[in-house]
Amino acid sequence: MRSPALLTVLALAATLGCNDSPKSQEQVRRETAAATSTIVSDTKAAAEGIRDGLHKEIHRTETVDINTASRSTLETLPGITPALSARIVAHRPYGDTSDLRKKRILTPGEYDAISARITAN
Repeated sequence: MRSPALLTVLALAATLGCNDSPKSQEQVRRETAAATSTIVSDTKAAAEGIRDGLHKEIHRTETVDINTASRSTLETLPGITPALSARIVAHRPYGDTSDLRKKRILTPGEYDAISARITAN
């Protein structure tokens, strides 16, 4: 036998569950506008995060010593591929960073891209 309280709760749940009235076009429009506003806001925040991350990477001030850096460290420099890092390591030691151009390890463009971030100690 079921208690009257349980039957009341079940009846209330059934009534609420069946009370899905269709949304008006105005309600759909407002909900869509709110969702779109949230998406735009989130997209702007994501874009700002990407910009900040790129800005941080581009403006790194750490220098890399081409005489002692590992290949993986050299590969953090812009445009330095595994093949280029292997060539840099293979032709050590360097008296000056410009030796990378003089010894034709890097092209002038490749050298220019990293020259501010390297040292030869």
